[in-house]
Amino acid sequence: LFRRGRGGAERTVIDIAAALTADGFAAPVVSEGGRMEDELRAAGGELIRLPASSKSPWTILSNAGRIEDLVAQHNIKLIHARSRAPAWSGLIAARLAGVPFIATYHGIYAAKNGLKRWYNSVMVRGAAVIANSQWTADHIAAEYGDRFARIVVIPRGIDVERFDPAMVAPERVAALRAQWGVQDGDFVVLLPGRLTRLKGQLV
Repeated sequence: LFRRGRGGAERTVIDIAAALTADGFAAPVVSEGGRMEDELRAAGGELIRLPASSKSPWTILSNAGRIEDLVAQHNIKLIHARSRAPAWSGLIAARLAGVPFIATYHGIYAAKNGLKRWYNSVMVRGAAVIANSQWTADHIAAEYGDRFARIVVIPRGIDVERFDPAMVAPERVAALRAQWGVQDGDFVVLLPGRLTRLKGQLV
């Protein structure tokens, strides 16, 4: 999960790990590891390194067996997936271990043929699927109808302390507004995210 970068999916894993450990729970995270390992450890999470992004059926099954073992070892009560290949391993492991499985659908996956649509459907095969926006929820409903999991919309949050306007000196705000040519009364919208059409910057 952390191999590719520092996007919203990775950040949410850190946030969930921090919330779980703050409430006295363990937060084991299956991942290949990567750039955010130190942040995961600082948040109280435990990295369990597996080739989780592999789409090889044999690797997916092997990962499922390992995750099933982890459920017993760590007394895991819920498996939560955030990406399709590891979701298949998680779903299989959850069914073998008899624990609930949920997934967060945080992207719009291309489905140009029936096989790809079936592959993507793992994200909605659990007890519930979390959509990161109503737009995503509408997409899931259009793709799969009500044949699969219950859809719950939970918008991606931010650390309100990190983005607290009071933490930014008025002089810095004034200097940046002057640099950008922002007039008094103009609004500046902050969108912490990648510059991509999918994020809706044009909207």
